[in-house]
Amino acid sequence: MINRLIFFNPAGKGDTHFSRGFCSYAQRVLSPQKCIYYHNFHPGSFKDICEFDEKGAKKLGEHHDWRKQEEILRAAYERSGADSFVINTWVGVPEYGEAIEKGGITFEIHWEIYRRFFSETFSFDIPTDPNIYLPRINYPLFEIEKIQKVSKDLKKKNILIDNCSPKSGQSQHFDFGPVINKLAASYPEMNFFVLNPVADTKRKNNIFFVGEIFDGPTNLNEFSYLSLFCDIIIGRTSGPWMHTIVAENIQDENKTFICFCKKEIESSYINKSYLKANFLWKNTVDLEEIYQTIDSEIKKQPLPLCNFTFLK
Repeated sequence: MINRLIFFNPAGKGDTHFSRGFCSYAQRVLSPQKCIYYHNFHPGSFKDICEFDEKGAKKLGEHHDWRKQEEILRAAYERSGADSFVINTWVGVPEYGEAIEKGGITFEIHWEIYRRFFSETFSFDIPTDPNIYLPRINYPLFEIEKIQKVSKDLKKKNILIDNCSPKSGQSQHFDFGPVINKLAASYPEMNFFVLNPVADTKRKNNIFFVGEIFDGPTNLNEFSYLSLFCDIIIGRTSGPWMHTIVAENIQDENKTFICFCKKEIESSYINKSYLKANFLWKNTVDLEEIYQTIDSEIKKQPLPLCNFTFLK
């Protein structure tokens, strides 16, 4: 019997989010008595995965080197001989650096982390079917009821825009503001839900800022919930973008994702042959090209397609 299963991720919210499906699988298969996730964010950010050791995480945070953090965790748990296991869920560990440099950050590299853990620790092979490991969020654990502020507006065609500034280097920076303003003016009958309010994004009746709907500290989960009601999801590779990569969205043939990033595979992270949603990729910072790309997709289907119903 496994006493404790410890997940550790020293990287960004998107990295931790993408581990959700794998962590769920590990808990189902191994049935640990206790499961703890050590990450760098608000204690409630990933409470649907497992519990969070806030005191322990703060102590880990005193060490800025993730290698030292992992060493401390392994010393505290694995070397105690109490049937406890630590798994680093971060895809950015050096041993995968060459593969990432060559082919980008992909589902296959994430899968390899878990394959090795199960193979080397428990001597069995895990399934290869990506559907088992797709990220899923237990939305009712978060403040999804706040979506009622805009519930009447959701009957229109809804477009979600992640306009945050990516920090991972996977996307180039550009200002989404002029594109958002032009789209909102061109399509007054549609709603544009924008992650962050910025100075050059004009306030209009059909522009909604996500932070004004969901104002809690874990609102990327609520941002993800809002994405379930949107026909088109637009952004760059970032933590918020990753939170829209959930099973409900990527297996919905009526959904369109438009991602502006450097590598095509990182627009979806999972080989598109496994996915039902439409993923469109561009590596550009030209604002007119960005506008035309989005405009073209809207024109293909101007009517609302999403029929997702509210969760309780």
